[in-house]
Order: sequence, then structure tokens, then C-alpha cells
Amino acid sequence: MGCMDELSRVKEGLGNITKLDMIDKKIIRALFSNKRINQKEISKKARVSKEVVNYRLNNLQKNEILVGNVAIINNLKLGYLCSITYLKLQKINKVREMEIIDFFVNQDYVKAIATCTGHWDIFIVCSSKNIIQYNDVLREFENFCGENLKKKRSAIILEEYFLPYDYIFKENGNIIKKQKVKNKMIIDFIDKKILKKISTNSSMRLVELAKKTKLTPEAVSYRIKKLTENKIITNFFPLINISKLGYHWHTVSLYLHNLNKKRENQLIKYLKDHPNIVVVIKTVGEWNLEFDVHVKTSQEFREILMSIREEFSDIINDFESNLIFADYKYTHFPHGLMK
Repeated sequence: MGCMDELSRVKEGLGNITKLDMIDKKIIRALFSNKRINQKEISKKARVSKEVVNYRLNNLQKNEILVGNVAIINNLKLGYLCSITYLKLQKINKVREMEIIDFFVNQDYVKAIATCTGHWDIFIVCSSKNIIQYNDVLREFENFCGENLKKKRSAIILEEYFLPYDYIFKENGNIIKKQKVKNKMIIDFIDKKILKKISTNSSMRLVELAKKTKLTPEAVSYRIKKLTENKIITNFFPLINISKLGYHWHTVSLYLHNLNKKRENQLIKYLKDHPNIVVVIKTVGEWNLEFDVHVKTSQEFREILMSIREEFSDIINDFESNLIFADYKYTHFPHGLMK
């Protein structure tokens, strides 16, 4: 099966919860960056030697807490259409469920797929080149699922905010990156090859990237720098297996009414400023906003959700939440965008 288990960020039911000490936390914090960062820079930020950084990084990887490093790519600025789809299945068994998961993992335009519990069974994020292709992708999904698809809901992403995991560090001052359609950029095939590689492994050495792109390391470095300056690459993030730290991953969809721009912006800011919220997405479709939240207990989740509902009771009409059970694919530049 084509699942990308090595990039799994959550898997419910894992035992052996690991506690991070302050040095580990500082090292992880340093990995949330707006540029490619080396061990010397991590050492400076964490205030420990490079040897300690190397040892700690190896341990975090060995214990399957740090499962990779990725570049956050602004697909919207490249003119691609991004979407979220939830599926509810029926007449299903474990074998058929895995067939459906594997189908989506191997789809060229799928950026992320996870199983969930709650209102829906499968969560999918896609990038496509235009609305027609988006429609074709949805039809292909439906045809493959066949009688196993009970219902679906989809929305198009307008803006995305990816936030560092402040709940681990108990700090404020999020590094916030906004992705929205503005000044569409044109990139060449070599840029795409670089984006494809670093979207799943941003720590790949320049020498390796040079071999794969048939450029010099200096030329690769220059291109990454320009892609970052032009806000096509917006961040470099570590992939943390939060299940190993005792956290659970919930998605929440908000249905809004009586909305005006001021209250919408206040709500988005409130969500971005919360240390447990790691992604905020503005959508057009059946629901208006979506956010991802990491918590240790269901009580903590309920308290966070209640605080949001109380603060914005005038514009929140309804909500849906899902517990992400396990993810199987995660990239910000799926293979289909290379075509």
C-alpha cells in the first residue's frame, strides 16, 4: 500500500507517551521557522551545543516524535485551487476502508488524507489547477467509492494560516503565515521539482537537491531563497507525531451567520492567537471557517470550543467536530501539480 506512514502526525491509540524536557522543546521550537535552518542555528536558538542538538534530534526521530520536516507551500499564490472534502461511508469493512484510503493516497492531486471519527469518516485536502479539474477530481472520488459513499461535503479554501504548536511551549507570539490569492506567481518546472522535494523533506541537503534537479547547490539555494522571498514557500515546519506526546487532533467546522468583516476578522484572530489551535482555514462552501486543535483531554477540547462559542455567539450558527484518528499522506505540493 502507498501510505506515507513515515509522515504520520497522529495515530490514536498509541501507548508509551513521551514527555519532552525544556531542551527538546527549544529544539522543536527552533524547527518552526520561516527559512531552512541548520544545526548551528538550532544550537544558537536552543542555547546548547551542536553535539547536543544532533543527539537530541536523533533521539526525537528514534522515538518517532519528530517524523520529518516539510516546507509549507502557498498553492493559492501559484493559482491552484485548494479544497477540503469530508466523506461519510456505508456498507464498509476494514479491507474496503483501506482500499479507499490507498486510492486517495495515490491520487495525484491529494495533499492530505486522514481517517476520523465524529460526523465523518475520511478527511481529504486537494489541490487542482482549476474548478473544472476540481469537479473531475470529486467525480472520480465518488465513482471509486461507489455504494460505499453515503454522503460528502466540500468547500474551497480561500485563506490558510499554519501556526507553530505553541501549546507545547506555552508561549505567545505565533509565527503566522497567511496564504491567500494575491499576485499569482509563475514558476518553472525546476522550481516545481524543488517544491515537490522539500514539501515532504525540507531538510534534504542541497547536494541531494542539486543531483535531483541537475543544478549546482548554489543554484538550488538561490531558487529556494527566491521562492521564500516571493512567499511561495511560507514556512518550514517539523512534523510532530502528537500522539506520542499524549495529544489528540480535532477539526472543527464553523457555520456562521449575521456575518460582517469586522467580526469575521475578530474570530480569525481569536483562533490564531489560541496556543492549541494549529491551523485556521477560511472557506467558501457549506461552512465558513475550519480550524485544527490539539488537546490532551475531551474536557479541554470542550472548554476551548465553549469559549469560542461564547465569545462569538452572535455569528456562530452551528459547528461540527471530528477526531482525526490517523493520517496517511501529507504534502503541500502533490504530484499532480508537476504536470
